[in-house]
Amino acid sequence: MSKIWQIAPQMPVEFRDRFPEINPVVLQLLYSRGIDTQEKVDEFFNPDYEQDLHDPFIFQDMAKAVKRIFAAIKKGEKIVVHGDYDADGVTASTVMMTTLRKMVEIFGKKEKIDTLFDVYIPHREKEGYGFQIPTAQYFIDNKIDLVITVDCGVSDAPAVEFCSKAGIDVIVTDHHQEPVTLPAAYAIINPQLAREKYPFRQLAGVGVAFKVAQALIAEAKKKNDKENWEGFEKWLLDLVAIGTVADVMPLLGENRTLVRYGLVVLNKTPRLGLKALFKQAGISGNGGVPSSFRDDLPKKGLNSYSIAFQISPRLNAAGRMDHANNAYGLLMTTDEQEAESMAEQIQKSNSARQTLTENIISQVEKNLGQQASADEKLLIGIGDNWPTGILGLVAGRLCERFYRPVVIISRFEGKIVGSGRGIDGSDITVPLKGLEKYLYRYGGHAQANGFTLKPEASLEEFVVEYKKALAVQLEKVELMSFLEIDSEVDLADVSWPLYDELEKMEPFGEGNVRPRFLATGLEVDSVEKMGKDMKHLKLLVRQNNGMVRKLIGFGKVIDFASIKKGDKIDAVIDVGINEWNGSRELQLKIADLKIHS
Repeated sequence: MSKIWQIAPQMPVEFRDRFPEINPVVLQLLYSRGIDTQEKVDEFFNPDYEQDLHDPFIFQDMAKAVKRIFAAIKKGEKIVVHGDYDADGVTASTVMMTTLRKMVEIFGKKEKIDTLFDVYIPHREKEGYGFQIPTAQYFIDNKIDLVITVDCGVSDAPAVEFCSKAGIDVIVTDHHQEPVTLPAAYAIINPQLAREKYPFRQLAGVGVAFKVAQALIAEAKKKNDKENWEGFEKWLLDLVAIGTVADVMPLLGENRTLVRYGLVVLNKTPRLGLKALFKQAGISGNGGVPSSFRDDLPKKGLNSYSIAFQISPRLNAAGRMDHANNAYGLLMTTDEQEAESMAEQIQKSNSARQTLTENIISQVEKNLGQQASADEKLLIGIGDNWPTGILGLVAGRLCERFYRPVVIISRFEGKIVGSGRGIDGSDITVPLKGLEKYLYRYGGHAQANGFTLKPEASLEEFVVEYKKALAVQLEKVELMSFLEIDSEVDLADVSWPLYDELEKMEPFGEGNVRPRFLATGLEVDSVEKMGKDMKHLKLLVRQNNGMVRKLIGFGKVIDFASIKKGDKIDAVIDVGINEWNGSRELQLKIADLKIHS
């Protein structure tokens, strides 16, 4: 659909004068992102691992949780880490399990290490999201003493209570929204709770797990200062970076520091599973061991884009198409042959996931288009036997296309399961809190949710009530897709020095997207189709009768079929780099075009 261009407010002269040493284009980007003090600028460009991470013991229950975990280790109690099946949950499970095993090696019954721990990740299709009562019964039957949830649990009061009554302590570590009723857990570590004073609320599930790991390591240092605890802690950061980017958490504040250092580690990761996955995906890191965790990120190698579009989709595919245990096993394995076999299987799952997603989209998009034409504010697609692991992906793609909140619901193996994606200015999860009479379980964030209906609930009634509840939120929300633009530039100023300045703003992601620039009054010198299937567009343009510059539009031939030589256009672009056959050139990638007016 047509997008409305929205240019960020221009920085005031006073702000520009305070930072004369910063390139004005970059300074405008900082202003748009709320980086408006010297302290914030320093933290953004030079995140400091020692100074910019917050004390994990600020969490209200952290000291209590650490004490309980060390008591379990000392007594040789049986501990289960209950994870989640997405990339955030799998990396969180790996961080927690790796840390616990290290603690037992140093302080516990090392000879029993393989019998003291287990990881439980629910099957997405058969069990659904979160900690459930049948799982709690399984833990009781297997005489578990302590359950630690990661990336789940805060909305699972019944299962937590079921365990507690049987004498099993539950420590919940989560980052999802606070429910109406908190579970009566032994301890809860969640930055989203209203009671918490932790200064950064946007941690991913793996980020919360890492804060628990930090707290355990801090306590371990007191007990044994001869171990290289600092090195152990930092080698967990590749997992933290993957989970944080995969869960689309804002890459500002503490998350930026974690991901920035995590990318350094990721490019040197010793994890055999990740190396095998990189090989399957056709990507590569730099190898070796980092001499310093203060080194700048490598100009080449893995970055936040690699995580978002190459690594996390494959880790997620394991849980969507089969079982997330495959992804967890990949991250934990120390056997090269096993790593290669698992990576190959995950690659196959990812290919199958892509095909299935496209099939479901083709089944549902026409109906949703008719709903959008009828001015429905919440678009709902309902089908039979759509695997539940694909529903969120389909909802996300269609939400982006129609710029409406989209919920995809499947009648699958006797259950009615849904997943939704929302838009800016609304919260797609909050209305579910008023519809609990229909729901067996639910959870999520402002712009993503998941739910399962009670067996006796009426799907038709639920849909009507959900639409009513969300419509109240959307009354003042303009259902138009906006393309956010950072600033206007002259093409003559788009140069290698500017590119080098922009690269200092890595890692890009949520909250710090790759900058988009507006160039106006461009005269088209030539139009050419490119690529094997002729879907890509190459334009040669000039501005103010200046030098000719090349614009590339990947997959844009159909969108801009009417553009011809001699037209005057405005273009929204981002600045990247194209490396081919040993040569490098700046690449001006088209985000959108309009006829100049």
